[in-house]
Amino acid sequence: MKLIDRISTPLKLALALSGIVLLTLSNSSFTLAIQPKAINFAKQAFEKYKRGDLQGAIADYTQAIHVNPDFANAYIERGIAFHDAGDLNRAIADLDRAIQIDPNNALALYNRGEIYSDLNKLPQALADLNQALELKPSYAEAYNNRGVVYAKMGRFETALKDIGRAIALKPGYVFAYNNRALVRTELKDMAGTIADYSEAIRLAPTLAEAYLNRGRLHLAIGNRQATITDWQQAAKLFQERGDRDRYQQLQNALKQLQQLAK
Repeated sequence: MKLIDRISTPLKLALALSGIVLLTLSNSSFTLAIQPKAINFAKQAFEKYKRGDLQGAIADYTQAIHVNPDFANAYIERGIAFHDAGDLNRAIADLDRAIQIDPNNALALYNRGEIYSDLNKLPQALADLNQALELKPSYAEAYNNRGVVYAKMGRFETALKDIGRAIALKPGYVFAYNNRALVRTELKDMAGTIADYSEAIRLAPTLAEAYLNRGRLHLAIGNRQATITDWQQAAKLFQERGDRDRYQQLQNALKQLQQLAK
């Protein structure tokens, strides 16, 4: 079972289910202790990150850290930029440093837990997410991501509880509905699975993965026409997103289904 484990944010983060969260300088408890020059570099980096200029953002965050080596948020945000650039080891190193500076930083622990999950280092991911939730018990994203980790471990009932808690804390949390549907599929709860995919689609009509997965479920229970409808929409959305591989895979699958329907 493939779990999509990052969240969408207003920034150019990958559309997925539970993961990397970029903070803004305005919500930092450390900002007042940081030199204005370092803050300016970090603001420049943030703007470059939003534009997708990861290397430019990394360079400016590095300048901010050079000015103030204890700027925890700059380490967090540079770590996220490294993550998105595919350099997970340097991302971990930056989050390690942020946690060394501020051991009670729930955001740093959460993000490091997400990267450990990406690396399939599940015990480390679980430890970080547990600590993040101890520090911030209302952290919906952390419950959702811990649910993903439990699911990867095969602990589906525990995963279901965590993701349900995320939804209770954040009722419009579309990616948690999609994740819960994936877990319910493993638990053979077909009615619950379809309900969760349908709610995810209602909340986010452009979430191609929900159409794709709901279509798979319809196919498994013999509703071929519903599968075709969902996969046509998923293919359209993947094409709009520029995901040519999955678009073409769905087009091929649709041709086969439509031939069988004749």
